Amino acid sequence: MKLLIGTLSLFLILFISSCGSSYKATSFEKMRTPLNPIAHKGVNEYTAIAHLEYAQQPLLEQEYYNREVLKRKEDFRVALERYNNATVVERITQGLVQPELILPNPPIMPYMINKSELENMIKIDGMQKNQGSGLQVNIYLEGFDYRNIVINDTVKKTVKDGVQKIDSIFSSTAEVKHPLRLSVVATTGESYNNQIESSRRYKKLSTQNYGARYQAENKIYELIQSQEQNIYKEHVVEINQVLNSQFGTKVMNYTVNLFQIDSNKDHDYSDLEEANILAQMGFKQLHSNPNKAYESLAQAYGIWKSALDEHQDYKKARINNKVKQGLLINLFATAIYTDNWTDAMKYSVHLDNMKLNGQTSSEFNRLKNIHNDLKKRYDAVRQ
Repeated sequence: MKLLIGTLSLFLILFISSCGSSYKATSFEKMRTPLNPIAHKGVNEYTAIAHLEYAQQPLLEQEYYNREVLKRKEDFRVALERYNNATVVERITQGLVQPELILPNPPIMPYMINKSELENMIKIDGMQKNQGSGLQVNIYLEGFDYRNIVINDTVKKTVKDGVQKIDSIFSSTAEVKHPLRLSVVATTGESYNNQIESSRRYKKLSTQNYGARYQAENKIYELIQSQEQNIYKEHVVEINQVLNSQFGTKVMNYTVNLFQIDSNKDHDYSDLEEANILAQMGFKQLHSNPNKAYESLAQAYGIWKSALDEHQDYKKARINNKVKQGLLINLFATAIYTDNWTDAMKYSVHLDNMKLNGQTSSEFNRLKNIHNDLKKRYDAVRQ
């Protein structure tokens, strides 16, 4: 496996660095604003409320059971007192028999998730948790479910000293899920709803192999019980991701892959080399020192645009088609991360209408997703 990874890494380096050009990755931080317009209307607090929908009917049955137990105990107490206070003649003439306390069967209760614990797991970056004010974050738990319990019996044959031995190996599988949904309501009445689709898909459980059927069967039920108590925690991770994307303000790590090309005996690319250094400095300061960052990025941007004007449609030109594609990627990426949406769209259309090489096509597709996401966040501020 290590050899395969090393081979793939070497292939990737050779692939992106061939012909004196490459895409150099630069990581940087940038504040990501909320995707949902509700978060841009002065909302900075939230309250998390868990709703155990699956437990509503069992809890009603439990309440009825508790009341019925109290009633029967009181009836028994009164009847017993009457019986004990009656004479033998009164017992005979009135048909009194010694009462017996008979209680109803208690309802079968599902596992009750700790609501407070779940509510404390909800986190929205850039917002304060409060009780009763701001956004009301409702998490509805619809109920744990399991199905398709299968006990697998596999025959294992071994030969030792010429004697064949046949054993049965047992394992088991099952599928579980606990659907949740999310409903966020603002004080204005505006709302956001999400079905948390991953929670609606069954998760497969599998045991290891055992020498006895009962061991495999016991283990799968043990796993099911554990999932009933804990699977919701996996979904809360996704809920927090959704909430932070929709309503959170967070410093995010991004990566820009800048096209670069080295000077050679045929062409001087010192201007592009300078632009890349300026751009790397600019991206690194985009969060910590935005004014300085925009200054550096504007200089790099200008150099790339000037070089793009030199483009000639033949292979040995200084700015040939390959270099042009790389410059367009640099301009597109920089326009995205500096909120220059007019230019970003222009370069996106230009790249869309070109026959791109493998490197550029891959990076363009990655940037398009980032462009769509950040543009929506930018527009949300203005709604």
